[in-house]
This record gives sequence, structure tokens and C-alpha cells, in this order.
Amino acid sequence: MADHSNHYERAFSAYLRLKSLPCIPIDETHRSLWQEESIKSPDFIVADGRGGFLLIDVKGRRLPRRRSTRQNWVTQDDVESLTHWEDRFRPSSLGLFAFVFKLEDDSARDDFTDRWVHEDVHYGCLTVSLADYSSRMRIRSARWKTVNLRSIDFASAATPLSRWLIPHRRRVASIAR
Repeated sequence: MADHSNHYERAFSAYLRLKSLPCIPIDETHRSLWQEESIKSPDFIVADGRGGFLLIDVKGRRLPRRRSTRQNWVTQDDVESLTHWEDRFRPSSLGLFAFVFKLEDDSARDDFTDRWVHEDVHYGCLTVSLADYSSRMRIRSARWKTVNLRSIDFASAATPLSRWLIPHRRRVASIAR
């Protein structure tokens, strides 16, 4: 199960339910082992509607009042681990970083195609594919082992989550008489 103490992951899970997207939240309490190496799991596996899977690592960020800069840093471990999972699920998977922003005022809400309210808080989501992130990332802090994208790179690589999905329709069973 996703980390329910993390309001960003709770909000993202609520968004997936709101959109009726089939997904599996991942239990993050234990890291996986691969060839005796500890690997961080993605937060969600989401069916993309095309027969593939989105391996999503949720990154919660605040978007302070009237601030246009969108924080997009991740750890090097996040990149390496998501790369591992994307490789294991090939060819039917795509690794995504989902930056879920807590929108603290109305000024940025129109900037998000994917936006919703959960527990009386407004959220917006932008995603960056692992391939785009990896090819443009730069070291943010060697000490903390974090990387990020320049603002201009994030702006050009970030897309709504809905770009990666074909909406699922619930099938209704019919009874022939």
C-alpha cells in the first residue's frame, strides 16, 4: 500500500480513483532486493489503457503563493531504482516521475490540466518520463545525492499525467433474456 501518512500519495491515489484508473499502490515499507542490491519500489503501477504499465514515483511539492518555480528534484536513488523497474517491466512499461503540487493559492491552478481537490486541499500534477528526466538531469547536491532539471528543461519535459493514458471505461455486464 502507498504511504498513507504522505498526503501527496493519498491525494494522488484519490486522483487515480476519481479517474477510474486501474492501479496497484506499492508497499514502500520494504525495499526490494535485486542481485543483493536494495532497490526502491515505485509508488504506483497504473494500467495505461494500451496494454502497458506506468511505473510512477510520486514526488510531493508545495507550490507557494505566487511562485512560478516548480521544484523538481529527486534523488539519484530514485532515478536508478525507477530505471531498474522500467528495465524489468520492458517492453510494456514507462517510468514516470509524478510531481504532485499542493497549490497554495489560485494563481497557478490554471497551469495544470490534471488538478483536483482532496481533503480540502488543491493539487496539480505534472509528469516527466524517466527517459526525459535522465537525459536532462544535473546534479543539485552531491552531498545529498540529489538531481534536478533546470526550470526551462522541466517546463519543456513536463506533461499532464492524462497524456500517458487512455481512459478506462467500466464494462457493464448485460444479461440476455
